[in-house]
Amino acid sequence: MAPSVVVSWSEADLIRLIHRHPQVALNALRIMGRRLAELQNRLREVSTQSVERRVAHTILRLVRQFGREESFGTTIGLSLRRKDIADIAGTTLYSVSRALTNWEKRGLLFTRDQTLTVTKLKDLRAIAEVIVS
Repeated sequence: MAPSVVVSWSEADLIRLIHRHPQVALNALRIMGRRLAELQNRLREVSTQSVERRVAHTILRLVRQFGREESFGTTIGLSLRRKDIADIAGTTLYSVSRALTNWEKRGLLFTRDQTLTVTKLKDLRAIAEVIVS
C-alpha cells in the first residue's frame, strides 16, 4: 500500500544472533503470537460476522494502525480504494461500496481522493460490535 524497504538476515546470521541475544527469540515469539491471534480473529470474523461488521472492523483496524486525528475526524493515512477495503475484509467491492455509501449518508465517514476519514468513531464501533441473537 505504500513504498517500503525490506531488510532480511540469512538463517545462519539469525541463529547466531539468537544464541548471543536470547531476547531476540522471545521478542520474535511474542510478535508471532500476536499475529497468529490476529489471524484467528480475522478468520472468526469472516466465518461468523456480517459483511457490514467485517467492513467496520477493517476500517477500525486501519484507523488504529494509520489514523491521524484531524479537526473533522480521523483520517486513515493510506491511499485506499474500496477494492482494497473489500480485499482486507474478505468481501466484495459491491458490499463495501454499499456499506460505505450508507455510512457516508449517515455522516459516519467520508471518502475523497482515495482517502477515508471517520467522523463518528463511536457509531462505527457500535456497528462493529453489534451482537446478533
